[in-house]
Amino acid sequence: MKYLNEDVTIGLTVQPQKMEIKEAKDILEKYGFDKFLLNSDISNMPSDPLSVPKTIRTLPQLGFKEKDIDKVAFENAKNFFNI
Repeated sequence: MKYLNEDVTIGLTVQPQKMEIKEAKDILEKYGFDKFLLNSDISNMPSDPLSVPKTIRTLPQLGFKEKDIDKVAFENAKNFFNI
């Protein structure tokens, strides 16, 4: 990934026709949790408003640790938005 060495936060948009949970899982396994946050994009394309909660619920079943899931699901977004 081109931007992993930059001071950026990369959104993983989990939505039909964009990114499936398995693709997000593969990215997180390969690159870790520090640079990413889960997000969704509700648009005029087929969308699933529950895509982020579904991903959060699925990640432990795929062997991810709760602290890592919290990072990509909550902590990185808090830091990005300074809240």
